[in-house]
Amino acid sequence: MTLNWLAAAIVKNGPLVIIAAIFLKTYIDDTNTKREERKEDRQLQKENNQKLIDLTEKFAVSTNGTNSKLGGLSEKLEVHSTSSGASLAEIKQGVKKIQEDVTVLNTKVDNIIIDNEKDNEG
Repeated sequence: MTLNWLAAAIVKNGPLVIIAAIFLKTYIDDTNTKREERKEDRQLQKENNQKLIDLTEKFAVSTNGTNSKLGGLSEKLEVHSTSSGASLAEIKQGVKKIQEDVTVLNTKVDNIIIDNEKDNEG
């Protein structure tokens, strides 16, 4: 009985059923497209989060290395400044060496910043 009624309704309202089917198909396709877009967005977000984690780790490692090198420079300065009988020339030479070390460290920090900027752009 129900099938007969359904068949009669389809025959009687055929154009409306076709229009409804077209709207339903369009809605389903649109929903699937949006679902795929959200899936891609989530994947991009995961990749960006991983890049941020990697950059944070690189920065932490670089900072630790820089801090340990600065500690070594501080010890060198202490040795040079507290040396008994150290001549002014020796102290100047030590200061010059420390300045060179600081220049090298600054270059390394600049390189890290450039690498981080490249990673953020990429």
